[in-house]
Amino acid sequence: KHYRRSRFFDPSCSAICAQSFSFENNQKEKGVLAMQLEYFPYVLKIGRQKSVSAAAKALNLRQTTLSSILSSVEEEVGFSIFCRTPNGMVPTILGEQFLATLRDINVQTELLYSLTAHEGIHAQPVHVVVTPATSAGIALELTRRFHAYELKCDLFFEEQPRPAALPMILQGNANICLFYVSDNEIDELRQALEEQGLYVTSLYATEFCGIVKLDHPLAAHNVLTKEELSAYSIITATGFFSGGARFSRWASQHCNITSVPNFYLLQSIMEQENMLGVGPAFTLAAANIYDPARHKLLHFSEDLLSPRMHFCLIQREESYLRYQEKILINEILEYFSSFSPLQHGKQLMEGGTEK
Repeated sequence: KHYRRSRFFDPSCSAICAQSFSFENNQKEKGVLAMQLEYFPYVLKIGRQKSVSAAAKALNLRQTTLSSILSSVEEEVGFSIFCRTPNGMVPTILGEQFLATLRDINVQTELLYSLTAHEGIHAQPVHVVVTPATSAGIALELTRRFHAYELKCDLFFEEQPRPAALPMILQGNANICLFYVSDNEIDELRQALEEQGLYVTSLYATEFCGIVKLDHPLAAHNVLTKEELSAYSIITATGFFSGGARFSRWASQHCNITSVPNFYLLQSIMEQENMLGVGPAFTLAAANIYDPARHKLLHFSEDLLSPRMHFCLIQREESYLRYQEKILINEILEYFSSFSPLQHGKQLMEGGTEK
């Protein structure tokens, strides 16, 4: 668990290369840098949170313990890694170089742990933040793909309402997030998040659809109008009608909407109460909410101005990602590449599949 000054992990070749780990103005005598590898994630967490107290809380450590660890690391390297500012703790010039190196070392350490899995070493779990609509139908498949690598690493999907999901990424509590973004939000969101070192990838574009039982009065229709949408009780997953888009504002003002935590509960209540369910066509299909033998899918009419919904991956820049997180992201991209885009839900309406 010790790391020599004269060697560090080279991220390009997964090997330990004999290169000098040196910084300008570092006057410490050359020799062994007896810093423990387990301290590296702690220092990186301080950099992400910009606060020792916030990082300690996220790591379930006492603030005094984490402060002591930071002081020990700074004493070892011979310079201050952070400086305190009104906007929180920010890296010094040398600190930026040091943190960049730590990120590379941390990724390669996780790789070495995975290569020695037979020794019973378990890497830190991979944490994915998802909104209620996004986890339905994909969590099991992504878990199966991830564990096929035998990484000795757990994978957790944490459901959070949309307003809470992004702050978890911005605060450094997770590096990967999956949620829906509308057409009229995605460009603005992408630009805003890139300024925070986060990147948005649209994995799949789908449309809003209504879903009813075959004995519902709307089952005789193919298209939902404003009058019909406002005349019936609607059930949907939390967050879909809380945005600022024109459609969301209209629906919030004119429709009787019940929100539930996830789409599986939506299906149960929709069938028991014979309500009109609303959600993205992709999720209704992927989570097996829609069964053509029991349900009818309905398009939204053009006058509803319903936007397309983008199923998005939000991630931190690659230098922050661990080896296991990079594998999961590759599997997410591979999984969604197997789907062809919906043409206004035509495949679903005809009872076909999207794959």
